[in-house]
Amino acid sequence: MAILFLGPDNNYYKKIHSELLELGHETIIIQDSSKVENEFGKGLLIIIDHEFDSKKNYDFLKKVKELELQSTKQNLPIIYVSETDDIDIRQSAFEKGIDDFVDKFDFKSLYYKVNSFLRPNTLWQGINAIVIEDDKISAKFISHVLKSKGAHVQH
Repeated sequence: MAILFLGPDNNYYKKIHSELLELGHETIIIQDSSKVENEFGKGLLIIIDHEFDSKKNYDFLKKVKELELQSTKQNLPIIYVSETDDIDIRQSAFEKGIDDFVDKFDFKSLYYKVNSFLRPNTLWQGINAIVIEDDKISAKFISHVLKSKGAHVQH
């Protein structure tokens, strides 16, 4: 299964492709919304680059929603990347059905968002947490939840 990237085949795509590959995620580039149907079944997540013409974005998102209704893949997560963090762009993207918005060149946030959708149980691995709670039952419960997510916990 792969991450579908809708946008131009440029240096930006090449960078995120190689970084996501290192993280264990294959990417497939789609430069034409008419090709989404062929690749849809291979996707776990979609990244849309704002450089992609906004009209095509709308057609693409509309097609994704139609394909989701016709298949077992319900709610394929969609991350929208833009170098302009403008409230109007954000609002328009969310109205079209995206799940998250990330600054295009904040690569760390993009990879974090990808992992939060594809590997939600690994987000806490390697994290050290200290639980300070005056109620012992609450402290044990919180510790248990954090440990179950992979965190190292002291209380």
